Amino acid sequence: MSKINRNDPCPCGSNKKYKRCCQSKDRPAKPLKPASNMSKGQRKSSNPWGFIQEDRLADDSNNVVDLIHEGRLDEAESSAQKLLLDYPEVHDGLERLAMVYEARGDKGRAIEMYQRALEFTSNNDNYDEAFTSYYREKIATLKRETAPA
Repeated sequence: MSKINRNDPCPCGSNKKYKRCCQSKDRPAKPLKPASNMSKGQRKSSNPWGFIQEDRLADDSNNVVDLIHEGRLDEAESSAQKLLLDYPEVHDGLERLAMVYEARGDKGRAIEMYQRALEFTSNNDNYDEAFTSYYREKIATLKRETAPA
């Protein structure tokens, strides 16, 4: 089994990022530079380690999941669209939009967004096979569910 990275989906199935879900249970967190020791400018932007930007992404991405679970799908869709604009270098906006459409029962649009996420992760060296396998399985499952009986 490969190592779980902090930005990978949590293996518990919550659809949240591992670092915002089970990472703290699995191992002690790495100490970060305390925000009180940073200048105001550093707190607003990314610090040299990138943790602030990553944490903001995780918060924004997990917020979409929370909105979906609460049934606030219009807000979730708006937030997922904002993820696409604010974080074009990661898959989160595509996946979260797919989740919104799936929650609405719009499996066609969900499949389309999962396919875009699959293409994105397949064409980006920062993603491993676990991402592409996950999206292939989601697409296959949704297609089976929409196939005529």
